[in-house]
Amino acid sequence: MAVTCHRRMSIRSCPKGEVVSIDKLAHIFDTAPQTPEAAWNYGEVTKLASLQLPDTVFGDDESLLKGDQHRLWLRWFLEGLASPHILAGDPNNGRLEVFNVVFRRITQLYSTIDHFRRYSLANKLTDLLFADVQRIRRSTHRDYASKATRTALISASPAPRCYLCGYVFSQEACDAFRQVKGSNPVRLPALVDILRPRGLKDREIKIEIEHIVPVASGGSGQTNLRLACGWCNIYKSSKVSLYEAAFMPARTSAFFVGTHRLHELPQRFWTVRLLALKGKCQHQAGCSATAADAELFIALRDWSGSPNPTNLAVYCERHDPVAADRMLPAATVDALWGH
Repeated sequence: MAVTCHRRMSIRSCPKGEVVSIDKLAHIFDTAPQTPEAAWNYGEVTKLASLQLPDTVFGDDESLLKGDQHRLWLRWFLEGLASPHILAGDPNNGRLEVFNVVFRRITQLYSTIDHFRRYSLANKLTDLLFADVQRIRRSTHRDYASKATRTALISASPAPRCYLCGYVFSQEACDAFRQVKGSNPVRLPALVDILRPRGLKDREIKIEIEHIVPVASGGSGQTNLRLACGWCNIYKSSKVSLYEAAFMPARTSAFFVGTHRLHELPQRFWTVRLLALKGKCQHQAGCSATAADAELFIALRDWSGSPNPTNLAVYCERHDPVAADRMLPAATVDALWGH
């Protein structure tokens, strides 16, 4: 029996790769059901771990989803060898003391491996862990932008923008940032983006100094500073992986974005991370708009799905599929997001 595909109401033979992908996905759901009970069954979890997921599962963000996953796993492994917080708590712990702890743990894990390999790996891991120890010890020290730096940052563009999302700051926000005497106060907008509720509080639309590399992760120096809207700065925080935020979209009462009925809101950090890493419009026809010259928005790829990282895409205002529907009265958005 021939396998066929349905695309744009036409039927044709499927490429072999698509047949393999759909059969693999069907096999995964047959052998490792995604039920609540299965999540607490060690056998089912183990079975799922042994399966290779087809690329379809990741959408267009496979690299981001896997990269953030691997970053977290490697971080867990590293900190599982030796807690940088425990090491940082003793001021007598220098690099040698950190190395001794790491080398002992590596020897326990790889007892049959030759000394040179264990020593080499322990050295590399010690560099990473000792850097973390030093970051933790100086985490209370922040680099504040001088007046000259603030002036240089805001004067770099005729229309200062948030470097993460491309939001253009109002004149009032620019005056407040420059600390212009007698300037008008920043005014909250009457309409707010229902998928990214920036503008419900004064801070969210003001200009803030953002550390590209978080201070908690060792970011320092004037070159590490950028202009960001308060909303992006708040929710970027010190996180560096999608998996450091909640795993599921936030459930809420039913709401509409145009004709699309939803019951879930995207986690705020997912929005910031996607905007920051993509940094440009992802319209399928191609678009050159970036956060440097256009405001970027988050929208669902398929409105029948949930707003999770596999189903969210970045668009400029010109290509935003819900440009005419996303801005709603601030009170409505405020009630929906539970402020």
